[in-house]
Amino acid sequence: MYYTFHGLQNMARILNIVSSAMWSTAPILTALATFAVYSAFYGNLTPATAFTAVSLFNVLRFPLTMFPNTITSGLAKECEIVRPKFVGTFGGTLGVGDQGT
Repeated sequence: MYYTFHGLQNMARILNIVSSAMWSTAPILTALATFAVYSAFYGNLTPATAFTAVSLFNVLRFPLTMFPNTITSGLAKECEIVRPKFVGTFGGTLGVGDQGT
């Protein structure tokens, strides 16, 4: 499929808008889904329970947004630890077409 440069720019803008909208509405949608599940299983949702849950969601907002970054950083650190062992095993002599045998 052929795309022009401006078409790709427009698609990138649209994807940026959609991802920003999802990022902004995720806490609200999570709270609404949680309240719906609570109401389905436990019956009436009292104001005390709702306000307590909202305050807990507010406290958990930052850790939940940092969790993916923590996973990414951990995987990057693991690659930094494994890479010297791999290079030491092959002596750093492997080229693009070498089989390593």
